[in-house]
Amino acid sequence: TAPKSWRQLWQVPTVLISVGLIVLGISTSVQTPPPNDFDGALAQVDQFIVDGQYELAGHQLRTTIEPRIDKATPDQKARFHAVAADFVFLSNEVAGTRDQAVDRQVLDQYAKSLQLGLPLTAVRLERSAEAFLALSEVQNARNCLAALDAMTHVGSHEADSHVLPGS
Repeated sequence: TAPKSWRQLWQVPTVLISVGLIVLGISTSVQTPPPNDFDGALAQVDQFIVDGQYELAGHQLRTTIEPRIDKATPDQKARFHAVAADFVFLSNEVAGTRDQAVDRQVLDQYAKSLQLGLPLTAVRLERSAEAFLALSEVQNARNCLAALDAMTHVGSHEADSHVLPGS
């Protein structure tokens, strides 16, 4: 038999190209989302905290975010520390297990978030003041309250909250 010419084999390249395009289309459509969606994960933790689901919030912080935090941007790291402080403060407050070690941990987490450039909100300044009072650091508590007072006069939720007293 004579060798086949391209005139007779034109379907082969067409089929190969079609299969390649189908495989490429399927692979791009089923790609998993990026594993380091810190913003989404932190938003979920915030919602768990608002809903009082502290066990889920803690699980998300410890198993999803914290092991990969080194891949986060500085802003995401700052937010992580602030949210972690919120979690520690509120979960222990609700459980009745807040003590000096918890208050120190809260203040340390807020300080880390400040060092990374995230100003404290009014609520976080209030929690900081409460933690300082519980640690008998009255002047630091007063400084937090003064910053909180300045926020109400300026109409900002972040005025003069770039420094945590005693950190």
